[in-house]
Parts: sequence; structure tokens; C-alpha cells
Amino acid sequence: MTRTTLLHPLLAAALLALASAAHAETADPQGAARSACAADYQTFCATESRGGGRIYRCLKARENELSPACKAVIQGASARTR
Repeated sequence: MTRTTLLHPLLAAALLALASAAHAETADPQGAARSACAADYQTFCATESRGGGRIYRCLKARENELSPACKAVIQGASARTR
């Protein structure tokens, strides 16, 4: 087998994995946000009551301290609400 022949299946598998991950995020954006921010929620906002956007506001207030994944979710939510 040539090197090119080996790369095609690997490239196809990588693209399929990326498409699946993107679909999972768009299919359940709240689930993706929960996963990305679970540790940050426990660290910074576990005492906040749920509802009315309190958890979002708590995380947003601590944006500079959040994990990169959670920070991206919070920034994405901010961009969508503008």
C-alpha cells in the first residue's frame, strides 16, 4: 500500500469524528454546555439557585477563572444573545 492509500481512510475517519462531535453539540447544546462547565459550576456556582439565568450570570462573572472549554461556551452564549 502506498502512503496516499493509507491517508485516505484516516482522513475520512477524522472528518467523520469531527462531524459527529459537531452534530452532538448542535443536537444538545445545553448538554454540551453542562459537560464543558460541570467542574467550573461545582467550583464557583454550586451554591447558586437554579433558574432565571443565575448559573449563567455566576459563570459569566467568573469568566476569567473558567476552564477554556467553559469559557468558550459562555462567550458563545454571550455572542448569541447580542
